[in-house]
Amino acid sequence: MQAVNPEIISNLLKKTADRFILPRFQMLQEHEISTKTGPNDLVTQADIEAEEYLSEKLPEVLPGSVVIGEEGVSSGNIIISDIENSANDIWVVDPVDGTFNFVRGRPEFGIMLALIRNGETVMSWIYNILADEMIYAEKGAGTHINGELASIDKDALRDSPTGFVNPRYFPIEQRPYIKEISKKYDGCVSIGCAAHEYLNLLKGRVDFALYTRIKPWDHLPGALIIAEAGGHVAKWDGSVYQAKERGIGLIAARTEEAWENTYTLFLEDIPNVA
Repeated sequence: MQAVNPEIISNLLKKTADRFILPRFQMLQEHEISTKTGPNDLVTQADIEAEEYLSEKLPEVLPGSVVIGEEGVSSGNIIISDIENSANDIWVVDPVDGTFNFVRGRPEFGIMLALIRNGETVMSWIYNILADEMIYAEKGAGTHINGELASIDKDALRDSPTGFVNPRYFPIEQRPYIKEISKKYDGCVSIGCAAHEYLNLLKGRVDFALYTRIKPWDHLPGALIIAEAGGHVAKWDGSVYQAKERGIGLIAARTEEAWENTYTLFLEDIPNVA
């Protein structure tokens, strides 16, 4: 089984950001921005070119591997089911996570990458571009921030839970309930970028991140990073989150207790939730 040098991948992500993403930050032209499924689901030339570049370079680092990127799937050029059907090592790429923020000149965006081997996430990266902050995790070997081993502060005490949840991704009939709960607790508002939400959780700034949609490029990297840092990640039904998952929602939390509290707070009384 061929090993991957994490530093080589980290440098590749930095090069990608320097070449395709940073030059367009706060400099995007109107013709470089398009919509996908709706007015807030954006794609830019930076997303497209960064993914094309990584799709070329990652298989050079790991011969025989294949790349599944968000934009390739969105355009119909790549089939997402290849994640569970391919016998090859698979790179899952989100070239610009938080594109909505990127387009509006906000700092909460980054690159997310995961390596899937035999259906399991074995390595992952989140690159916080503007801060030049590289987060890397390897299954069984921990999580690192800029080369330093990192762990979640499990002893942080707060008067009330704080975290990230976005009501608009819940079914319409459930949104008023979720909004009402969110108003009761300080900080329970999504920042529109899974990469930065996972980073805030890793650094102990929040207790949880609650997600309804679990597209692989949004959550495979962060899930491994949180788990390897000592946090607790599981689907809403409590089962293990795997690379092939695309259905039931996900909770990432500082501790198992925080996971259970989040489920009880937001989901226990909602109909049709596992």
